[in-house]
Amino acid sequence: MLTEFESDLVRRGRNRAGRGPRGGDPAAYGKATGFETMVGWLYLHNPTRLAQLLDRLEETESSLS
Repeated sequence: MLTEFESDLVRRGRNRAGRGPRGGDPAAYGKATGFETMVGWLYLHNPTRLAQLLDRLEETESSLS
């Protein structure tokens, strides 16, 4: 679903996350930070692709209900 470039953005964002909040799970914090990095980059540089991914996420959520 993600391109190689998008996966790389997520990986780099996750690696930059650091330790995370004191009471939280560092792995979950890293994943969330990686996702935020990708969303932010796509928002600025490729909003059409961001809309495609968010639509796909919505479809996936609907199929789980």
